[in-house]
Formats: sequence, C-alpha cells, structure tokens
Amino acid sequence: MIISSLALLINTHLHNSTAAAETISFRDPGIRRAIIIFIGALVYAFAMTYLGFIPSTIIFMMFMMYKLQLKSYGRMFIVSLLTALAVVGAFQGFLDIQLPMGFLENFF
Repeated sequence: MIISSLALLINTHLHNSTAAAETISFRDPGIRRAIIIFIGALVYAFAMTYLGFIPSTIIFMMFMMYKLQLKSYGRMFIVSLLTALAVVGAFQGFLDIQLPMGFLENFF
C-alpha cells in the first residue's frame, strides 16, 4: 500500500493534477452501508473469539447478504453454512491451521 500511495503521489505531482476531490456525505446511502459493513466486520472479528469461527461466520455472511439486499433467508443460511464449512475444511483439513472454536471448543 505504501508503494501504491507513493506511485499515486508521484503521478499526481508529475501531471500537475488539480482536479477537485468529491466530498463524502454521510447522508449518501452507499456511504452509510459501507460504514455499517465496516463496523460489522469489526464485530465479526471480535465475536469470532467468543462464538467461534463457524457461528460467527454464518451470522456475518447472512448480515452481509442482507445488506446487499438478498431476501431469501433459507438460501442465505445454506450459502453461509456451506462457505463456513468449506473454509474450515480447507484450513483445518488441508492446511492444518486451527480456527477459533469459541464456546464450541468444549464439544469437540
């Protein structure tokens, strides 16, 4: 990111770019959605320690799909569950990397 930032700064300086930057309005629904999703990602990262990877991933993915305006809750749950299980299978089965189990640690 540092290299990309430096390249953008150099490019702007070389081409004397003086274009006006767009202002960000928190009244814009897209900006609000982005902020909500960012906060949701932070909550997801903290919840993973307590809930475990699978439950927190299912909840987070369903939340993301809801914010993307998908309304089929059954399909949202199935996709979230299968994705979480595929990630667990890949990380624990193939890569031998332990994911947070949270409260499920006592059961396995």
